[in-house]
Amino acid sequence: MMLGTPALSQNEFWKPLTRLPGLYPASIMITPVGSIFVATDSGLFRSTDDGESWQSVSSGLPSNQFYHQSDVLSMTYWGRQLIFVGTRTNGVYCS
Repeated sequence: MMLGTPALSQNEFWKPLTRLPGLYPASIMITPVGSIFVATDSGLFRSTDDGESWQSVSSGLPSNQFYHQSDVLSMTYWGRQLIFVGTRTNGVYCS
């Protein structure tokens, strides 16, 4: 996963987020308060420092019963600080 920001040099717009757990990001969401959420094959993670560190927020979410990986496909933020997560095989969840 890469983060693009105009704060980098003129020749570098993208920098890798190498500390992100997992190899395959499926979905990314940024909330109005600046938290970044990323769903990977290893679970759902949140960063509150522009991707410098990540905390797992997968507790309560199922893994894919066939592949034993994270099942999250999409996320959306609702105005009362609620996050809805759609999964491949296990329905929709709300934080």
